[in-house]
Amino acid sequence: ELEWIEQDFDDQPWTTGRTGIGFDTRGRLTPLVNLDLLDSMRGVNASAYVRVPFQVENPQTFDALQLQMRYDDGFVAYLNGVEILRRNAPDDLKWNSNATESRFTSQAPNVDEFDVSHHINRLQAGDNILAIHALNRSRNGRAAGGV
Repeated sequence: ELEWIEQDFDDQPWTTGRTGIGFDTRGRLTPLVNLDLLDSMRGVNASAYVRVPFQVENPQTFDALQLQMRYDDGFVAYLNGVEILRRNAPDDLKWNSNATESRFTSQAPNVDEFDVSHHINRLQAGDNILAIHALNRSRNGRAAGGV
């Protein structure tokens, strides 16, 4: 069930866009949303899978690793197929899981910084994948956002 977090997963049929992924029916987060998921999430599913490819020339040059996230209401982050961080996510995570807690929509625009340096060894020279399982508290929420 977690094939989508692997680097060699074929995501060609997936919707593509820039980070700033989610939706907002009230307009407060709209300026932060570059890929609008309103039609595919609201009333349909509280979860969204996101893959962010990135390049690293030489991982040996890094001595710290930080994940910066905007999110409402939760997420699980994976780096090259390994879970590195979770917030407000159920232990038994499924494709349609809800976040375990709500966050105020006013918190979503804030960038939260997480030190994930203990996973720095997961970086590879060349292609890397940051996979995010974005979680809304409910499939009927007024906003969802992340990455």
